[in-house]
Amino acid sequence: LGNPIDTPDPLSKYKWWILGGLAVLLAGGAGFLLSRPQAGRDAPISNTTAVPTQPPAAAGSLSGPPNLLQVLRDELFTLESDRLTGKISDEEYARLKPAFEVVLQNALKRNVPESVHRRQSYQVE
Repeated sequence: LGNPIDTPDPLSKYKWWILGGLAVLLAGGAGFLLSRPQAGRDAPISNTTAVPTQPPAAAGSLSGPPNLLQVLRDELFTLESDRLTGKISDEEYARLKPAFEVVLQNALKRNVPESVHRRQSYQVE
């Protein structure tokens, strides 16, 4: 048996319906993806700093207000970002930076786990 001559493709009458359906599916998917809000994409950058919220599972073993070290890290990052973008003056930066460093050092001393204290005391003796 040879190839049939001049026979139409079995899907030729449905070809445009199939291509049109695929085009509608692709356009619908693109519209859905573009309409979803994306974190950080259109968020305005403000000069004021807010305390970030943290999920309870990530709180860890650190005590204090909502993970003090996390808040201090975020505040220091915001301070440095504001300095680099020119949102705060050099005088204000020079006033705030040492204060954050003192609070961070105190928080780090306060939040050292008990097992670390034991290891350090063994090494000293």
